[in-house]
Amino acid sequence: MKSLLDHVLINELMTRTPISIESQQSMHLADARMSARGLQHLPVVDQDNTLLGLVSHRDIVAEGLSRNRRHARATGKSAVLRDTSLERPLESLMTRDVVALTSDMSVRVGIAHLLRSRHGFAPVLEDMTLVGVLTEDDILRFCVRYFRSSPFEVADIMSRELITAKGDTTLAAAAQLMQREDIHHLLVSNHDGRLAGVVSHRDIVMMQRSVSEAGEDTWRIEQIATTNAWTTTSNTTVREAAQTLIDNHFGCLPVVEARHLLGIITLSDFLKAMLADDDKRTPTEVFIAPCAAYASQTVCRVAPEQSIARALQCFSQFTTSTLLVVEQDRAVGVLSHKDVLAAMHASEDTEAILASPVSQFMSRELVRIDGNRNVGEAAAMLTQHRVHQVVVERENAEPSLLGTSEIFQAVRDKRLQTPLREIMSCVIFSIDANEAVKSARRYLRQAALSGLVVHDGSLPVGVFGPPEALASLALPEERLVEVAMCSKILCLASTMPVWRVAQQAEALGARHIIVQDGGETVGLATATDFAGLLAALEP
Repeated sequence: MKSLLDHVLINELMTRTPISIESQQSMHLADARMSARGLQHLPVVDQDNTLLGLVSHRDIVAEGLSRNRRHARATGKSAVLRDTSLERPLESLMTRDVVALTSDMSVRVGIAHLLRSRHGFAPVLEDMTLVGVLTEDDILRFCVRYFRSSPFEVADIMSRELITAKGDTTLAAAAQLMQREDIHHLLVSNHDGRLAGVVSHRDIVMMQRSVSEAGEDTWRIEQIATTNAWTTTSNTTVREAAQTLIDNHFGCLPVVEARHLLGIITLSDFLKAMLADDDKRTPTEVFIAPCAAYASQTVCRVAPEQSIARALQCFSQFTTSTLLVVEQDRAVGVLSHKDVLAAMHASEDTEAILASPVSQFMSRELVRIDGNRNVGEAAAMLTQHRVHQVVVERENAEPSLLGTSEIFQAVRDKRLQTPLREIMSCVIFSIDANEAVKSARRYLRQAALSGLVVHDGSLPVGVFGPPEALASLALPEERLVEVAMCSKILCLASTMPVWRVAQQAEALGARHIIVQDGGETVGLATATDFAGLLAALEP
């Protein structure tokens, strides 16, 4: 018998007349549209209403931080700059890697997707066309229904590990903290630990909008914080807290006692509470195996001064998608197929790219983890930072990597029984095997995809991703996709337990799993989805 989360479908909750914006419009118009409607996100579509991406106040704040850093490097001074990015077209600023849902998915699957994406918002598609959105208010209204007879109180689900800042914190420092911790709201406390206010991405955007020219970073968050923020108590019922957020269009509720902060409750807390309370949830314990036990010991390393041509040889020789860049026994970066492909797309001088040093194109912002931490924590970092590898560091040992293959091994060893359908992505980007490789490369680049499923008629026959795109640069542009695609795919039933799936994927070296129901392709699963499942086991 199905539980409530499995029985209710997305189309019963979603907003059916979504407000969207076309990609050629400016960020200024998107900001105005969000502000006028009290929204945090807008789907970005083309003229045919096909989803291209997502834009949010978080994107505007992130772009402002990037400009401020460039200004600081150039002048040696921290400043708050006038937000010129608002005049740029959305296609240059929007988030392209978007978690999308379909209307026939269960609420349980939708909640899992929202937790992984951390957006609190998801477009709903049918045949790549936007037909609705699942918003924070949609979920909260369902929460009120779900917890209508539940004794759960705020104390049972609130987050107790608080990220706070003092009122005299500079705006730039606060924005950086929010970006680093991946939070939407920052609690402002005074020196005795009492709540002084709340700062959101929207508050920061409103301030950036008012700046007329560059100036010293003298803004303090106490100047823009909502000082009369609505709060709740630990013994308030979860149902009442959800209703308060809906009625007042709040994104969070600080939990206080005599104005002293005890915690905070946000959409993520409600989502986790519903999953934990669901009768169909498979009991699991924390995955406690250390990262060092799974980290690859055969990592291909290159020096920053070595050429891109040498890096390409290493990719081919070691059949790897990521190279660890090491200088004096310390990891200083990673170089992936995507990095090289982006460089090739940005320049027509291929010979110059091949002769360039690895340091010119490598990613320097490494995600590191101590080898003694558990695999579940590493999986959470992969999901949070949206990377395919984390650098595992141990005392008196060379750095190593934990990525795709190792995640499959961990899921296999854990023998997780979750059905494949619960972690798959229902939106599939595909291309016909008889199309030209130049079309596949263009599709990957323009839509910022991690891979295309190659079809021969209705049959999935391969995948075309960054490794294949890079290799195809040596082929004539009119050569067919089927010549350059990777044929290492698995086509498996949606009901198969994920540990069995991981076992086969790891043994065959497959990066993509085509999910089928009755011979029909219904989804796609990658190592990122498996990492999200492991991360969910973290307490």
